[in-house]
Amino acid sequence: MIHPISNNAAVVSRHTYHTLLLASGHLLNDFYCNFLPILLPLLTLRLDLSLTMSGLLVMLLSATANVLQPFLGYLMDKYNLNRLLLLAIPFGAVCICSAGYIKNTPMLFLAVGLSGIATAIYHPLGSSLLSKAAVPERLGLSLSLFVAGGNIGFALAPLALVWFTMSYSLEALPLLILPALFLSLLYYQSNLCQLSTTATISGRVSDRHSLPQLLKNPALLKLNAAMGLRAWTHVALSTLLPLLLISRGNDSVIAGIMLTIFLIGAALGGLIGGFCSDRFGNKR
Repeated sequence: MIHPISNNAAVVSRHTYHTLLLASGHLLNDFYCNFLPILLPLLTLRLDLSLTMSGLLVMLLSATANVLQPFLGYLMDKYNLNRLLLLAIPFGAVCICSAGYIKNTPMLFLAVGLSGIATAIYHPLGSSLLSKAAVPERLGLSLSLFVAGGNIGFALAPLALVWFTMSYSLEALPLLILPALFLSLLYYQSNLCQLSTTATISGRVSDRHSLPQLLKNPALLKLNAAMGLRAWTHVALSTLLPLLLISRGNDSVIAGIMLTIFLIGAALGGLIGGFCSDRFGNKR
């Protein structure tokens, strides 16, 4: 006979493992997403890109990685797209790590665009599965772990890629695909792909998540407005901090380190917020 306490501990352990797997996926997803700013100076020289073309590449990545997310999330609420969990991160890694072999501008735009789509897929996919994989009593902490994973991956990418490109050639970039393949194997071995992405109520697909109803939800709109204001200051500081430091006589290495410290601070703040929301309540 299995003791109830030990059985409950096993359930919690499995949920924790699934949460950490999804957070690790968010880490790698945002890690690869932040490759382009570091690769651009090298690709500009190799492909003779103008500043305008470089800006268009950044805009393309931003549009595909961010603007597509609500539409993909809507589809995941309606249809079970859980199998994409095995493909999204490796596909994005392959696209961006192929940059070292690309010889013309159109192929670079295609690779960057596809990499952005892979990034856009994982965010609603991981969030949807997390809501079902996490222990309900620890949902705030689980969500903060998931968000912190992305912040840490985004923060580590500049330092890791600068070191890699200084030590190896661009043709060695495919070596960085290996972590994505390993994580995909862990996803396959876990039970995460048995969870559904569809929005359900008592086992039935919910009909309360139509796009017009979501756009008329005042609480959701206020929450998104708050997120927009938070992103406004966060992105402004993370974008302009290196330029500010360099303009005041610091070198690019110091600027990169300070940016990483800022982004890791954001990740730690998210963890603290998740812990406090579980302990004291979201509104408090």
